[in-house]
Amino acid sequence: MVRVMFYTGISVVLVSAALLYLPICFSYVLASLLLLFLLLLILLRKRITVNGIKTLTLITLVFCLVGISTLLQKVKPAESLVGYTAEITATVTEWPDYYDDYTSYIATTESIAVLPEEGKAIPDKVPQKLKIRISDVYNNDFMVFDKFTATVTINSLGNYRTSSYSSGIYASGQIVEVTDKLGQNRPFYAVFYDLREYINGLLYDNINYDEASVASAVLIGDHSQLDTNFYTQSKIIGITHMLVVSGAHFGIIFELLGAIMVFLKVPRRINASILIFSIFVLATVCGFSPSILRAGLTYFVIALGRFFFLKPDSLNSLGVAATLITFFSPFSAGNVAFLLSFLSTFGLIFACPEIYKKLLSFASRFYRPKAVSRAILFSISQTLSATLFTLPVLILVYGYVSTLTLVANLLTGYAMSLIMVFSLFAVVILSLPFVFNAAAVVFTVPLCLLIRYVKWITRLLADFDYALLPADTLYIIPCMLMLAGLILAVITCSDDIYSCLKIRLKNITAILLALFVISFTVTTCLVPTDNVAVVDVGKGSAIVISYKNTIIVIGAGDGKSDTARIENAILNMGKTDIDYLILPSLDKNIAGGGAALIRQLPVARVILPRSGEYYNELEYVAGENSIYFDNTCLISANGYGQILIYKENGVIINLEELSAVLYLKGTALELLSNLENPCDSFICAGNVPEDMAESEVEKIILSGETDIIKEFYNKNSLSKGVDNTFNGSVIIY
Repeated sequence: MVRVMFYTGISVVLVSAALLYLPICFSYVLASLLLLFLLLLILLRKRITVNGIKTLTLITLVFCLVGISTLLQKVKPAESLVGYTAEITATVTEWPDYYDDYTSYIATTESIAVLPEEGKAIPDKVPQKLKIRISDVYNNDFMVFDKFTATVTINSLGNYRTSSYSSGIYASGQIVEVTDKLGQNRPFYAVFYDLREYINGLLYDNINYDEASVASAVLIGDHSQLDTNFYTQSKIIGITHMLVVSGAHFGIIFELLGAIMVFLKVPRRINASILIFSIFVLATVCGFSPSILRAGLTYFVIALGRFFFLKPDSLNSLGVAATLITFFSPFSAGNVAFLLSFLSTFGLIFACPEIYKKLLSFASRFYRPKAVSRAILFSISQTLSATLFTLPVLILVYGYVSTLTLVANLLTGYAMSLIMVFSLFAVVILSLPFVFNAAAVVFTVPLCLLIRYVKWITRLLADFDYALLPADTLYIIPCMLMLAGLILAVITCSDDIYSCLKIRLKNITAILLALFVISFTVTTCLVPTDNVAVVDVGKGSAIVISYKNTIIVIGAGDGKSDTARIENAILNMGKTDIDYLILPSLDKNIAGGGAALIRQLPVARVILPRSGEYYNELEYVAGENSIYFDNTCLISANGYGQILIYKENGVIINLEELSAVLYLKGTALELLSNLENPCDSFICAGNVPEDMAESEVEKIILSGETDIIKEFYNKNSLSKGVDNTFNGSVIIY
């Protein structure tokens, strides 16, 4: 069978990446080339006999035009609003995200009226219908579907541009004043959001809170109450995909409902209609995340095939899902969840059967595999195939690779599937009249035991040394070679492309694994183990140092939202815990995220002053791991050097091969004068001292708000060793 829609899905995703990452002029050229190619296909239709190529080209061309239209009609006008204040009428369309001192809403506007400002002309084209991310520090407590009128300052999306565009968000803003609350603007599917809350209520009211949060995440994809420490540990061992609703959930429900209706002898078309409705309900309850949309649309195509008595094709279904998602959101190629979901599913469909067949054949040389052995081999095949095809994205985005993914998935995979099934049956029984509720114990008791088992395994594996390995971009080389091999296989095939690809998969996989081992060995030898990461936390301060197998974190950002970036910097260094968390001051911009960071990662020592805004909270969270100081503090970094801390002023790092000053407050040159030896680097996280230009250090690293750094850079016209490339809001020169 010719998989036209699968190849179309790949083409559309590649065009989506081009629209997102390349200049718009390239999009015009691409659209022209596609149009020209389509015309040639029409003119030479008798000579070109490749099935479906005209369909592929036409759909790709239409999508390219849709993407260009989105850029011109939504993205560019939204970007022109940055720096203005506007009065908007909008409706909250997604569940809010709650942070320490503000709430983040995703809202869709009905109208935007830019307010006049002295010396600034109002943009010619102001979009009215716009999806926007709004932060609120005034505790207005809007809920999903609440409608309001507010004055909003429009800001740049900054470092979040790619992920925001992939979700259809083209502007961000901060509420200055709420003019009017207009009640709720509920669409027809709002009842399913109420169902989500009802399901959560049943879980949290009938089982332990910690277990209920995991059951809610697995069943309906709600991570809002999930323990951050457990979630971090799941990232370390590579099982976070089990905590989101994806194809496995749809597959279980799809097959379960299908079996019930076959048993009840429901007519085939009614059966397919019920399955389609169930897919819509589940996707709505779970919030339409990319993995849910991909899985839902895939199974929707399969159910549609049943309705019309057609034999479904998994790869074509995957291609249709990818095409529809990118048409609705033209920049989906920037959504990591979408890419991981698409690539892992492709790996499961394409490579898993072949890997399982080879493993089964190998095992058969030594013994006759029984049902349990076959299940284990199949689980290994699934993990290998999904990991193999998602590896390039994991390396590029996260910068680390879990070494325990195979073991973790083997030990927790079936338990997670049972958690999903038991949660579903428990919710069904608990929703029945009270007299039936006692029967729910049959499912809630094993459900809680399974969740505790998964948490225990997760904690146990995450504590292993080298559970993570930092992954350099050079590791992508073998992955790209594998892709080139696949393309070459397609070109050289003459008959059945899919069968030929299957035959060549063994050799391609063997070459990939060999090259991966070689590149890993080479880059591990070449890339230095010592590393300094200045973490961009907006107005806050944070720096992560990896030195002689020791992790030192100075500053924790200004809120809970910053801890994820600090955590990622640590994981990118191949570490899973913190040896020293140094908080020179307990002001908000330095210690605001301290408590959340301690809860999220194991911290051996927390060094902090005896007073400050966050003293009570940090004293309670850190407990016996606290080291207090008054004005100055001198600590030894595992015998490799010393760190001198000045309260509310700065930190001097003097290690064997690393010397640096972290500026927090006060005068920069005063700290430099306290050094016996010249300082190699001066790090300004969150603030920029006025006397920085007068310093004689070799390297200056600036981090913080982009506008402040640009102003400092332009004002002083610094030229020594300048690397004039912005990496987020960090400049190194």
